[in-house]
Amino acid sequence: MALELYNDKVKVASLNDNDSCLSDYEAIDDYVLHVTGEKLSDLQDDSVEKYEMEDKDYDKIKGTVRDFKRNLQIGRFSPDADAQQELLEKQGEVEAQKIKVGDRCEVRNVPGYPTRRGSVKFVGKTKFSQGFWVGVQYDEPMGKNDGSVQGERYFTCPKNYGGFVRPQSVVVGDFPEIGFSDDDEF
Repeated sequence: MALELYNDKVKVASLNDNDSCLSDYEAIDDYVLHVTGEKLSDLQDDSVEKYEMEDKDYDKIKGTVRDFKRNLQIGRFSPDADAQQELLEKQGEVEAQKIKVGDRCEVRNVPGYPTRRGSVKFVGKTKFSQGFWVGVQYDEPMGKNDGSVQGERYFTCPKNYGGFVRPQSVVVGDFPEIGFSDDDEF
């Protein structure tokens, strides 16, 4: 796994010194920490029981990230959060209208993932999250599912070939299926 620090798409530093803190790299507001390599979900240890706290109990704790955001009115706690969410949803709907089931596509600009090719299998709203989503069957097993999320089936494909991304990450075009001749290394 590699950590890189970016300032508006310009790489500022590679964080490869395990003895250094983030502050040693002189990171400032609006810098982005980019994680590449293994998927974070691959690092999950299922042998340890996960502790989950009820939202109402977590809301009572002071000094949490949620408390910080609430106090500064950031994100969903912002007075105009609903308007921002509505605007994002409208943008997603406009982008989704350009995408049709069966289209060949590339999925780009998803942090932590390389560009992937596949076929569009679903376009629309889901039960697992707000807004519009595009279900893609990738040409290679680089997905997270088989077309179903949280017990709800949106399309069918082999295990680890399916994924859901926002319409803004999907580019529709004449993208041939990736095969051995496309690989630079053997």
